[in-house]
Amino acid sequence: MFDIIGYIFASSNTTMLISFIYLLWECKSQKKWKPIIWMLFFYIFLGMSNIALKQLFKIPRPHNPASYGFPSGHMTTFTLTYGWICYRCISVIKSSWKWLLLGMYCIILPIGGLWIVAKGYHTIWDIMGGFAFGNLWLLLSVLFVRRFSSSI
Repeated sequence: MFDIIGYIFASSNTTMLISFIYLLWECKSQKKWKPIIWMLFFYIFLGMSNIALKQLFKIPRPHNPASYGFPSGHMTTFTLTYGWICYRCISVIKSSWKWLLLGMYCIILPIGGLWIVAKGYHTIWDIMGGFAFGNLWLLLSVLFVRRFSSSI
C-alpha cells in the first residue's frame, strides 16, 4: 500500500501530470496565463540551481555513486509543485477547504520523501535538503510574484 501511495505522489510523471492539470484549471477558471509563465520560470531556475548545488556538495546517491544526490531534485520539485498549487488554491478558495488542502500538502510531501528513501534513490539527508531547498524556492517564488505581479 505504501508503495502505491508513494508512487502516486512521488513519481516525477505524476508530479508533471498534476502540474499540467492544475495549470489547465488555473488558466480555464481564472482566465489567466501568467501562472504558467511563472511556474515555468521557477522550474527552469530551480533545475539550474539544483544542478549547481549538486556540483557544489558532490554527495553521491546511494544506488548510483556516479551521480550526485544532495539535494534531492525529486523532493525539491515536489515541494515547489505541491507548495505552489497549495498557495494558489488557498489564495483563491474562500472556504474551509483550504485547510484540507494544506493538510494534504503536509501529508503528501513526507510520504513522497519516505518513498524515495525506501526505494533507495536518496538518503534521508538528500530528502531533507531537497525539502528545505524546495521550500526556499517556494518562499522566493511567492515573494517574487507578490512583488512583481499586480495579480496572477
